[in-house]
Amino acid sequence: MKSLSCFLLLILFSNCKENKIGYDEKDRISTIIDSLHTEEQVENYIRNLSFSIVEYFRLQTDNLKQDFIRNFELKKINEFDRDSRFDIDSLTKIIADSLNITESFYKNDFDNNGFTDLLVIGDNKGCGSFSLRDKQSQRSCDFSAYCFMNYGNDSIKPFDLVIRALDNSIVPKFSKKYGQPIIEIHEPANYHWIKKEKVSENKVIDLIYKFNSFLEYNKNPKNYGIEKIEFETEDCFGECPYFKIIINNDKSVTFNAISGNSIYEKTSEYGDDNLPEIKGIFKAKLNDQAYNQLISKLNYLDFPNLQDRYSDNRLHTSYCKIKITYDNKNTKSIEDYGMCGTYGLKNIYDTLFNMRFNQEWK
Repeated sequence: MKSLSCFLLLILFSNCKENKIGYDEKDRISTIIDSLHTEEQVENYIRNLSFSIVEYFRLQTDNLKQDFIRNFELKKINEFDRDSRFDIDSLTKIIADSLNITESFYKNDFDNNGFTDLLVIGDNKGCGSFSLRDKQSQRSCDFSAYCFMNYGNDSIKPFDLVIRALDNSIVPKFSKKYGQPIIEIHEPANYHWIKKEKVSENKVIDLIYKFNSFLEYNKNPKNYGIEKIEFETEDCFGECPYFKIIINNDKSVTFNAISGNSIYEKTSEYGDDNLPEIKGIFKAKLNDQAYNQLISKLNYLDFPNLQDRYSDNRLHTSYCKIKITYDNKNTKSIEDYGMCGTYGLKNIYDTLFNMRFNQEWK
């Protein structure tokens, strides 16, 4: 009987340990984010943040910064009224009310590193439109949600939680699932921009912070033998970088810069004919860490089982295609109109876009 009691206690202890989610509140390491308690304090904090345009930038001594949130205005979801033709805000408000998401910012440790992170919802003034009710009235059509990950020592990195068009909206909610901190992304039903037909129902996406990014949670990741990655974009209406990148399993990389490849892409100056841009065919070799992380991310996404085609149902949108050769010449190709098929794919695209500027090309 004594042995049975000890066995049951051991099981109980193991389960408690397994269900523990990172740091307890009392173990948190205090930073400036912990001192933010009002909307005014949060707005002032994030408006003064700036970030490198490209991580590990190598092409020039001046590390260009972007302050894309300098006009950010916090908003609760029930305060949005953007006069959308599909009344998306009303659909989003219903979801937010059902989940009791009533604030414009939330703080928690989203990656179990002991530091408090910051999630904000609001209007980044990223687009404008005229009201359908009042043709003379112009209003913002932006809906933004960012997660500012805190690594301590004033090291902050932003992650955009709205990966589709600016007039779309989401309801983010922190939860604890699978023994991990999770951000649930609740998306309202989506409608075709032109045909006005419903193209998707309400859905929930579980995001986990992994490989220094937010990816769709995968409880059973697989390990494919990736042999080659081929990525290409196309020119578009307006200004879009046009390039091709090929990565082999010996870590060699070829970069064909065709047009529009400029470090100024994320600045208001992009498109100026006088700005420098990269053109030509270049070669480099990825270091072990960069290559292994890219391969690990693709495997975690279970890329062979992703859709063959994604689209944001809009005209004049950006486009890319990725082809992965794996497991003895099997191939998987994905076309993405809008480049926002999934959170994981969006992260892969960002990694490959940044690769143009953070390698020692020859």
